[in-house]
Amino acid sequence: MASLFWIPMNYNFQIRLQHNNPRMTSWLFINFFTTIYYALICTSAIHWTEIVALCIFSCSIFYLYEWGYIYNDIKAVHHETAPTLRLNKAEMEYGNNHFRQITIARFAIFTVGLLITYLLLPTTNALIAIGLATTCPLLFFGYNQWRSKYNAFLYFWLVASRFVPFVWIIESDQQVLKTLLILLVYPLEIGIERFSIPNYRYPIIKKIIPNEKAKPTFRVLYYSIALIILGYLLDTSSITLNLALPFFVFWIYRCVVYFKQRKGADSLS
Repeated sequence: MASLFWIPMNYNFQIRLQHNNPRMTSWLFINFFTTIYYALICTSAIHWTEIVALCIFSCSIFYLYEWGYIYNDIKAVHHETAPTLRLNKAEMEYGNNHFRQITIARFAIFTVGLLITYLLLPTTNALIAIGLATTCPLLFFGYNQWRSKYNAFLYFWLVASRFVPFVWIIESDQQVLKTLLILLVYPLEIGIERFSIPNYRYPIIKKIIPNEKAKPTFRVLYYSIALIILGYLLDTSSITLNLALPFFVFWIYRCVVYFKQRKGADSLS
């Protein structure tokens, strides 16, 4: 029981992703490929201290981000009229009884992790990345406390808070452009999806994504449009291929998921 709340990623994999291998693989790919790629791309040279700092920085952010899930499932659900209960009675009781200790431990590890990151990389860029990372718990607290249809407007920024800091952690060229691209490659796409879920019911988005089955189609469309725009920017030399590469990787990934879904639907019909 205790391991569920204390071991890094255990809560995320067991409760949020339900030990579903495809979902866990997807989560790892989306989060770690994108953030690590944009952290390292365009750097003049990569040293071992930067790799170690990046690993510690990653663990710190995702360990604290997981606290947001725990807070949502234990505390924030009480503010909802029809909450999604992910924990059983025993897990809920343990979480409530130890929530203060869990919170203190996770914030302490987060703080120590950021401090070690700065000691390894005592640069202005690392300081900016650490400052950006501290917005994550504030956004998660606001997101969990503000339970209304307007809550969806915070979701994009919440996801962005765990992506953007990686752009700044290691000094490199074109960091403003990298910030824009990392926002577009995933936070914006998932942010748009958020407006389509039944709890929010935004009519314009629901026409694009009427139900869960429409999400793979929307994702392929989103990355197809992104590639067309990036293709134009590449043609005009406004952007380099290495910066645009994640969009192509995501497009392939979303296409594979889309065709697997279609194949499954055809076999059932």
